[in-house]
Amino acid sequence: MSCRSLLKNARVQFASLAILLTFSFVVMTACPAFASSFNSGIWTYQMENPTGELVNQYTTDTTTNSNLTSAYGSSIKARADLSTGSAGSQFIQTSSDSQNGQSLIVMYDTLSFATSNNSPTSVTMSLSLEGLLSNTSPDGYATSDTSISIYDITGYSSWLEESAYGLGMVTSFTKVATAAINFAVGDQYWLDLLNQWVSFDDMAYDTTGQTYSFDLTKSLTFEADPLKTYGIRIWTSADANGSNEGISASDFYNTSEVGFTELNGATFESGSGAFLANQGSTAPVATPEPSTILLLGAGLFGLVAVRRKRAAIQ
Repeated sequence: MSCRSLLKNARVQFASLAILLTFSFVVMTACPAFASSFNSGIWTYQMENPTGELVNQYTTDTTTNSNLTSAYGSSIKARADLSTGSAGSQFIQTSSDSQNGQSLIVMYDTLSFATSNNSPTSVTMSLSLEGLLSNTSPDGYATSDTSISIYDITGYSSWLEESAYGLGMVTSFTKVATAAINFAVGDQYWLDLLNQWVSFDDMAYDTTGQTYSFDLTKSLTFEADPLKTYGIRIWTSADANGSNEGISASDFYNTSEVGFTELNGATFESGSGAFLANQGSTAPVATPEPSTILLLGAGLFGLVAVRRKRAAIQ
């Protein structure tokens, strides 16, 4: 077996373990050992290897900003604002000594609806993500993802709990609707491997360091029942994996946004009292497929068009 094959086999095992640990971590945050209960809040999780520097915190405030201090000069930032429905995450490596890491921020709130005849009505929300990805590692990649999920939490006085792991849901609630956007740039082997678990809306096989711009908006529709209470979770993450052989960058700090595009005469209230209060009518409109933009003259990195992969609108 060649050294390359041995390396890849080792990396596959590591990737499988990383995916398993990530999945286990998410499960633990969904069903932790609880201490305090909430109906809205923002959870931030940021980490960088190999030092293991970590931010794992939550707040019941409606807005937050977090910056993880990196030993290698990486830019690791996250922000969120429930009042505008906007969030952002960034992980930009500047040294190959920074092996990999993640910058994740999650917003939680509750929603209740009112209609003129007190009957369920169809409502539509939008989810958008725009930003930049690049990678110079022959075995590395950079990714970014965002998602919005609506849960039926009727009958629960609170649906979030504090634990040693952060902020999570008290149980596995029924998911009413969901939409997700996923982008990636990096080594073909790794992206094909990751694509078995994550369906990328748009990606580029590239290890030259060229910077790719991504922009996509999706929508989700569900029946809003005035007799029910809903929980909403908005997830935004930036991940960089330079693998000690190069650097990766995922910059989606200013560009994730959710909002209502159609309420069909319904009105809504949130548990925080702040959700979308300052958004007005600026919610993005869903587009039929991802648009990867060719940018010219972007300084340090040459920019090229990305192979498109058609995304199904959820």
